Amino acid sequence: MKALVLSDVAYMNATHQMIIQTLTDYLASYGMTVETETVSQETITDCIGCFGCWTKTPGECAIQDDLFVINRKMMLSDFVVYLCPIVYGQCAANMKTAIDRWLPNMLPFFITRRDGSTMHPARYESYPSQLMIGYSDHFDEAEAQLFSDITLKHREGVQVVLWHDSVDGLLSALDKIELKRVEGRL
Repeated sequence: MKALVLSDVAYMNATHQMIIQTLTDYLASYGMTVETETVSQETITDCIGCFGCWTKTPGECAIQDDLFVINRKMMLSDFVVYLCPIVYGQCAANMKTAIDRWLPNMLPFFITRRDGSTMHPARYESYPSQLMIGYSDHFDEAEAQLFSDITLKHREGVQVVLWHDSVDGLLSALDKIELKRVEGRL
């Protein structure tokens, strides 16, 4: 089984390193091969809304940058972790770009959720299980809650963990997550 951990070069600090080490050790203990990838403003491009991923190259972004390669690695993984620095209640800009560029993995139609909101349906039969870990050196509970609420609203099948300077808390949260592909959930 494969796991991919994606993080932002701009926020590689002691907290980030502790989370990476904890994740790598934990996932390896379950026999997973763990690969880490990073994004930076210099190596990725924002989605330009060209819809090429739906019309010209279905399932693949038309922009040929690091996220083109990372997206492919994500889809070949069983478990994907986004390490998301929390900035004003949102994930940092580079991680937001990475999340936006997941769009090729969805179909260009809309379906209505139970709460009345809309979303794009799944393109594929299965996807990697996804975890977003929100962290900050200056953790603010209100910002963390906003991060969690927004993430859960936009991704139906994602798990959210908020880092509270506790390896035990992260390990406990990981114990509750399925570390395998999931059927048709985004």
